[in-house]
Amino acid sequence: ALVSSIIGDILYLQENDYIEAYCFHNAGVDRNLASGSSRTFIAISRLF
Repeated sequence: ALVSSIIGDILYLQENDYIEAYCFHNAGVDRNLASGSSRTFIAISRLF
């Protein structure tokens, strides 16, 4: 249940530009320079 919840959060983050930009801002990463797996990794790292 926890894993599926995290995956759901990641998918939500990736599809929601506002929250995604917010997460990138907190991570200190330029979202224009990140792509694919790095974006997913950042989303995961922000959940913990």
